[in-house]
Amino acid sequence: MTSKILLMSDIHITVSGTDIVGLDPQSRFRRCLDHAARHHEDASHLFLLGDLTHHGTQVEYEILREILSAQPFPVTLMLGNHDRRGPFAQVFPSTEPHFNRATKILAQTVSYILTQWTRMPPTSIAD
Repeated sequence: MTSKILLMSDIHITVSGTDIVGLDPQSRFRRCLDHAARHHEDASHLFLLGDLTHHGTQVEYEILREILSAQPFPVTLMLGNHDRRGPFAQVFPSTEPHFNRATKILAQTVSYILTQWTRMPPTSIAD
């Protein structure tokens, strides 16, 4: 049996009152997590791919930690080019040792999905 995993990326969390192209990253991410919890409660894991924050500040990571504290899934965080390891490690000190394991799990999952997809007849892909 395969497990359902959730992938989200480029959430660009900012401090309150700071929008990006007119959008509030905090409220959009909260709505996304609420939707996932309601419609994908059977998911076994959430991979959150960078950019986790917009500026890589400790305050932004603290906001992210607070938002994540209310969601039901085990989470793996992966940094992007806007993220900064120092401030990230200050707020999420226990996540760094698990990075290599998480990367391997994600790579295996993507490989499995691609393998299954390439085996599908062309008509079923379009459906």
